[in-house]
Amino acid sequence: MILPGSSAQALVNRKQPQALIIGGSVAGLFSALLLRRQGWRVDVFERTAGELTGRGAGIVTHQSLFDILDLAGVTIAPADLGTAVEGRSVFDNTGAIVAQMELKQILTSWGRLHSILRRLLPVGVLPP
Repeated sequence: MILPGSSAQALVNRKQPQALIIGGSVAGLFSALLLRRQGWRVDVFERTAGELTGRGAGIVTHQSLFDILDLAGVTIAPADLGTAVEGRSVFDNTGAIVAQMELKQILTSWGRLHSILRRLLPVGVLPP
C-alpha cells in the first residue's frame, strides 16, 4: 500500500512527460532526440516503413547544423558526416576557371543525416 504524502506516492504522481511526434523526417528525428535528452518519453509515427533514404537532396552544412547535432547528443566527426570541400570554382564555357573562392564546408546528403539520426533512437521509438 502506498501512503498518501509518502515519497512513493510522489513517484507515482510524477509521470515522465510524453511526446508523440508525427513524421519521421529529419525534423521529427531531431525533435525526438532533443526531447529524449530532456527526459521525455517519445514515440515517432511515420507512415513510410523503414528508412527514408533516397529522399531529399544534398546539404551544405553550416555551424548551426553542428550546433543542433551537439544539442541532440550526436557525436560525429565532420569528416564522417560528409565530404570536405575547400572552396568554390566558377568555370566558363571552355572549362577555364574564371573565379575561385575559399569556403571550407562539409557537403553531405539528406539521406546520410537521416540515417545517422535514426540509428541513435532506441528500438521501439520508430516503426520498424
